[in-house]
Amino acid sequence: MGGWRLIGNSRALNALASAVSSGSPARSYIFAGPERVGKAAAALRLAQALNCAADDPPCLSCQTCRRIGEAKFADVQTVTVEAATDGPAHKAISVEQIRDVEATVALAPYEGRKRVVVIDPAEEMSPGAQNAFLKTLEEPPPHVVFVLVTADADRLLETVRSRCRRIDFGLVAATEIEAGLIDRGTAAEQAAVLARLAAGRPGWALEAAARPALLAKRDEALDAARSLAEMDLAGRIDVAEKLSATFKRDRATVDETLAQWLSWWRDIVLTQSGAGDAIANLDRRDQITADAERYDRGQVTAFIQALRETRQHLRANVQSRIALDALMLRVPTMRQKRAPAANT
Repeated sequence: MGGWRLIGNSRALNALASAVSSGSPARSYIFAGPERVGKAAAALRLAQALNCAADDPPCLSCQTCRRIGEAKFADVQTVTVEAATDGPAHKAISVEQIRDVEATVALAPYEGRKRVVVIDPAEEMSPGAQNAFLKTLEEPPPHVVFVLVTADADRLLETVRSRCRRIDFGLVAATEIEAGLIDRGTAAEQAAVLARLAAGRPGWALEAAARPALLAKRDEALDAARSLAEMDLAGRIDVAEKLSATFKRDRATVDETLAQWLSWWRDIVLTQSGAGDAIANLDRRDQITADAERYDRGQVTAFIQALRETRQHLRANVQSRIALDALMLRVPTMRQKRAPAANT
């Protein structure tokens, strides 16, 4: 996608590029779609394009583009859930944070043409924060562009959604992710594996290519997915307790763990259905094939649905321990081995 240099979602990027070139971008956007598909990266590119002085922005090489990319540009601000300095983790973007945004955007740009405020994840704004944000959305200053990045636009108030132009982002084909990785210097063999493992999420693939430790965490999560079915209920509840404790300080890690569990059991049901060529975890094909023989397909399908529901519940701030305990009750159980027939 030209100077935007992102993987996939060309329709969304074309819409943004056209808005920039026309000189009349929307004052407020919602970038909606699954996690790690490029929404936040597109918000950054939009900020660069709006402030870049090149003939075909964003050039990604001028001082302005570089400073925005390094999060050093005074007129580009990202608002997210604040990290807790002590005590339990914050669960939402607060009214106070939105008040700070309002005070900032009232000022003219300091070093660029446009102030760009990215709220990510926007669905984590508290109801009070969303209501406080409405007046600014109704009458935004002419020098400001807001980008609300969300994986769950339905959690935004209708009054917020109606004041923003929505740009939808989707999962990206493995072939596009693979080509994008190779273009960025990843070896072809590794790119093929990462593109399949990414499950449509180029952000995950790019991070995995740059950080081998991410693949190590993925291996740990898949080993845990396999071991669940071999545990008794007490062992599973202990896993739920540890995940709940982690969730209170690091939601993203728990969500990624559940995503990896989902990929494992999805591969099992694909193999059971005769679609083994479509599995994501190619490097574990032998284990997947073996496990596909050990579990009832109906139980596996039900657990996949339970994993999806649990991720949704956690994002909606359902009490984590309750949600994770309920998940453990639906883990598939191994088929009983048949005893050899007695001689007659």
